[in-house]
Amino acid sequence: MNNRTLWASNNNNRSSRHQATTVRQGPITGQQQQLIQRMNNIIYDDPQMICRPSKYLKTIPLNVLYRIISIQINHKLRTSQEKAFIQLRLCIFDALFCYDLHRCMWQSFLDMGSQYQIWPEHVIKMVMASDETSTENDSVVKFILTKIDYFQNKLEQHECELLLQSASFPSTLSLTTVDRELKHFVSSHQTAMSNKINSDVTRFKNYIKEKQFIDTMSSNSVTDAQRDIVNRIKDMRQKQLQIVEELWMLERRVFYGFLPKAYDEVDYKLAPVNSNSIPYVGHTSHDLANQYRTKVKKTKRIMLQNDIQQYESKIADIECQFQQELKKLEEQFLNQNVNGISLVDSLKAYTVHRTQQGLEQITGNMKAFQIRLFRRYRRSSTAKNKIGVSPEPIIDVSEVPLTDAELAYLRRGPGYIRPNQTWLYSDKVRKEFIKGEHDTITEKILYNLSTHHKVGRSSAISKQLCNKVNTCLIDRYKTPLSVKDRLCARNDLKLVKSIRRKLKKANLILRITDKSNVFYIGRSIDFEQKAEAYRTRTNAYIELTYNPLREIFLKVVHELNDLRVKKLIRAWQHKRMLPDRRKTKLAHMYFVPKAHKIGIPLRPITSSIHAPTTGISRLLDLLIRPIFDEKVKSTTFIDGVDLICRLMKYQEEGLLQPSTIFCTFDITDLYTMLPQQESLDILVNFLRHFGFEQVAGIPLDVIRKLAHIVLTENVFVYNKKYYRQILGGAMGSPFTLTLANIFMWNWEKEFANKLNSSREIYGRYIDDVFFTWNGTVQDFKHELKKLNQLHPNIKLVHEMGIKVSFLDVLVHNDNGILSTSVYHKEAAEPYVVPFVSDHPRRIFNNIIDAALVRAVRYSSTLTHFNHERRLIRLKLLYNRYPPKFIDKQFKKFFNKYSSTWSSSQILPIIDNENEFFAIRQQLLVKPSVDREKRSKRIARANMTPEERQQEAERRAEQARRRLIFHTTHEKRLRSIKRDLHNLWSQHFDNTELSEVQLIIGDKTRPNTKRELQHTRPDPTYTNLPTDL
Repeated sequence: MNNRTLWASNNNNRSSRHQATTVRQGPITGQQQQLIQRMNNIIYDDPQMICRPSKYLKTIPLNVLYRIISIQINHKLRTSQEKAFIQLRLCIFDALFCYDLHRCMWQSFLDMGSQYQIWPEHVIKMVMASDETSTENDSVVKFILTKIDYFQNKLEQHECELLLQSASFPSTLSLTTVDRELKHFVSSHQTAMSNKINSDVTRFKNYIKEKQFIDTMSSNSVTDAQRDIVNRIKDMRQKQLQIVEELWMLERRVFYGFLPKAYDEVDYKLAPVNSNSIPYVGHTSHDLANQYRTKVKKTKRIMLQNDIQQYESKIADIECQFQQELKKLEEQFLNQNVNGISLVDSLKAYTVHRTQQGLEQITGNMKAFQIRLFRRYRRSSTAKNKIGVSPEPIIDVSEVPLTDAELAYLRRGPGYIRPNQTWLYSDKVRKEFIKGEHDTITEKILYNLSTHHKVGRSSAISKQLCNKVNTCLIDRYKTPLSVKDRLCARNDLKLVKSIRRKLKKANLILRITDKSNVFYIGRSIDFEQKAEAYRTRTNAYIELTYNPLREIFLKVVHELNDLRVKKLIRAWQHKRMLPDRRKTKLAHMYFVPKAHKIGIPLRPITSSIHAPTTGISRLLDLLIRPIFDEKVKSTTFIDGVDLICRLMKYQEEGLLQPSTIFCTFDITDLYTMLPQQESLDILVNFLRHFGFEQVAGIPLDVIRKLAHIVLTENVFVYNKKYYRQILGGAMGSPFTLTLANIFMWNWEKEFANKLNSSREIYGRYIDDVFFTWNGTVQDFKHELKKLNQLHPNIKLVHEMGIKVSFLDVLVHNDNGILSTSVYHKEAAEPYVVPFVSDHPRRIFNNIIDAALVRAVRYSSTLTHFNHERRLIRLKLLYNRYPPKFIDKQFKKFFNKYSSTWSSSQILPIIDNENEFFAIRQQLLVKPSVDREKRSKRIARANMTPEERQQEAERRAEQARRRLIFHTTHEKRLRSIKRDLHNLWSQHFDNTELSEVQLIIGDKTRPNTKRELQHTRPDPTYTNLPTDL
């Protein structure tokens, strides 16, 4: 019985609709069969088939159900008597809940119908079906009263059943607690039915208002002119809904990847002239094929943007006419009542109801449309070969040995996480995984209890809590999967293994592109040639003949110990910088392709997270970056919002002229081209320039010595060879960014001061520079020439004009008026984490929220915002975000930031400029994430000893009041967090520990990037010798 579901039964007397969808192995005893028979015959003895066993009773395995209820009633169900009692009582409460909902619904129909003498249409049809000779009011009332009596009798019957069962309840249980928790359990699992019943009642209320308005319009008090306006309003709304349906159909096509036939013509129109057919890979060179596919995708995406804009424009135009006519009618109906009913209120209720009814009808039509769409796609042989609009891998080879299914898997992108990965584990591996999860969680709990609340690790309550956590994890990881989910999990794993095997066999390499964030597939030999060409061009690396890790590790340890002995660094600083012998590894380099540039060059990335010098790099960055942030904030940009705010101030002060031009510089290979010794000299000069002879007690000569170690001991392994970087710093090392910023401060300060004295804007974000210019073009070119000659390692690529892009902002001087919008790099693919990925739901919510926040902040006009909003919506559709989910999040966003936005609008858009500017002002004032981080860094660095002590005390108190740990997220394990919260409450309710805030975060399973992109070398090349 423990492995079966509650309604797994071989009873053939009941309808097949009562049978469980999930049946576990194991025989059913005679006593259990009698229990199931009793539940079928007594509890759900419903000839009208209104109340059937709920879905959760069919699918939840009994052992899991027992565990859940045991936790809720704070008593472990051990005996068969207890379990049988709980089973039967749960089913009775479930039936009671169902019958009571239906009784209340019919009672509402009776009350409202009797008051207004209007009845639901479906009820009238039911009356006509049962008594075709009459549809009089009395017959409807009689029919409804019969329904109410039926459900009332059912309720009384089940109440009696409860009383009979109560007489034999086990003495080990508390009847009051059991009933309270079972009622709560049922109501929490019957939300769908509750929502449906409430929706039916609300729909009837709106129907009453609609009928009242129609009856009013047919009365003598309404003129023919007024009736004509109402008819025009109805026609306009109907026309508007037809356009909405066409828009929704187009969005469904984008969502499923089945574009209209008009889009397919682009494949042929853009085909090369010398080709007789569409040049897929293999027919022409892969470069030409990639260019062709990119051009087709871009053209189709533009067509989609234009089509959606046209639909929205049509809907907005009709809405404008609709509101005008509605306003006329409201003015005529003002203070006019018929039978005590306000005509204005009736009119508003009527329009809302008709709109909602039309939208519900369209939603129903979408389901049928989707079925037709899939049928046509399956029958069409050419539709499957058309170029789509969704992001896809960049294939830099003439032939790729992957099937369509494998390429489709790669289209999900590097962020995709296969759902239900742990379900595929063997029992042994799953047990080990659960043990690891349990140990991690309980260690956090026990540490918090013992350190902050004096609850011993070996105390009875600690052991009990840990055991229940283990039980909870085991139960959740045994949660069954549907057949569909099982097939998907197995198929995804099969595809991953197949892709790995085929790429390795064909000697192909898979990487994530530098800007577009999609996969790139190229030949390994081509990749190596480009890497070698990069090293030759920069001359920043020399090859070593041996593994220097042991030598560097001992050197770093010796230097740090020596500094500590001489008391040149403090104990906490020494501890932070000292490398851990058990974790230390040699850094390794890998390259990512710049697919947006001609020839697809490479960008080097050094992974030095466990390198011997990483601790020094992190501490130097921690100490020096806040100084740079504070002292040079006038000539640096934090992000795009910072740039926009400065430009807005520049315009408000009257400095933006129609002739003002914007200029940008891009510094080529900044990290790699930094001269090491000169950079160290500039570092010391920078600190002295701002009055620092020491930083956090570390003298400047020691700072220089530590920075020297970080730069000169940058050694890594690549392709089984060892290299030392002799020019610049490692891209990926924390201190390299700060050192590069300081070097650029020295390079730019004269030019920046010159512009600032002219009240121009100058700012830099790492290796990107932006400034305004009101001089002549000749003067600009002269300054550019001087800047290019300032340092032989610094080479500039510039752009100038009235419209330029900087970071992710497009800035335009529109004849002295500032115009800003979101800038999308031409090569950037519209990729976000796909909706089918096994991420926590909040991730998808945050993606939409962050995109809309950026769109509002960056858009200087409502037109710019609406353009970006359409791009966001299309990007989400490309990545399989359901339209209904997108609408919900858009509405949630607008409701959050605007008190005047109405959620009753047909489309979740903003069409009022004042409303948009109010939201924008609100978000521009709100600090961005990067600005908050910088402010906190500066504030932390400037703390006095007393403030540091207060901060330490605040954090200690926060640690006492908070318990933070993480669990591994999978969709089937969603309830783990709730279960752990319940366990904590049950154990520590009414104690001081009830005030502890339990914060449970998420750890995600490996994504496609981690599963398919292998950049780490063999451990024998990176690990320290065991004899050290």
